[in-house]
Amino acid sequence: MSPSLLTQDNYQKLLDPLPLDFDYEKPIETRFFFNQVSDSIFKFVELKGNPGCDYSGCIEVHYCHYNEMAKGAMLAIAEDHCDPYEVAAEVFKAGLDYDYEKLIGRYTYKDFTFQDHEETKFGKQIRGAYIEKEFQQFKIATFIYQFLANKYSHLISDNQQTYQGHNLWVLSVLKWGKVKAYDCIEQKFISSFHPIDESKGFKPWSIPYNFPEENEKFLIMDFCVRTDVPLANVVLIAHG
Repeated sequence: MSPSLLTQDNYQKLLDPLPLDFDYEKPIETRFFFNQVSDSIFKFVELKGNPGCDYSGCIEVHYCHYNEMAKGAMLAIAEDHCDPYEVAAEVFKAGLDYDYEKLIGRYTYKDFTFQDHEETKFGKQIRGAYIEKEFQQFKIATFIYQFLANKYSHLISDNQQTYQGHNLWVLSVLKWGKVKAYDCIEQKFISSFHPIDESKGFKPWSIPYNFPEENEKFLIMDFCVRTDVPLANVVLIAHG
């Protein structure tokens, strides 16, 4: 069972105010990608946390606005390419530049160390996720999470999640990642959701008994179990 679902339906990890604890002068990586759900190009910038920062890093996502004429040419290019990075590269190669960009999301993470068969492994644990409401339907979080899992080998859930985070892991991460539940106190895996070695009766999310009944409609109950005590010591680890 993991992780605990938050009872607050208004819980958010906000984009503002702008954090000043990240190194904006020397970004780790900057990439552009085409999002086929919205037929738009986005930019993401991975930043390192400065000394004293609460996070080891973050990814900021920017929407790139194109006028209608340029967008038509962009879509024509997208029809000939499948890779989202390649589409963006070909758009810029064709001389199609965007009018302006807008910061629309931020995903903060911390370094995470765990034990796997007496071997110490590392990954990135999501500790904050926010994207503006009008962009939430475009599966940008799925793209960013998969990028982090592929780059750092392991993506780790927050110890507590909103029902939005729960849905993201159920509908996305569980489909492309080998996911296991890890007890941070015992420092060991306690169950698995991978078809090859799936744990019988594995329920990835714990729901406190005071979870608002009106919000249960947002949960995928086959993946949840009710508990008296929130299991904040348990996280999910996905191998990219």
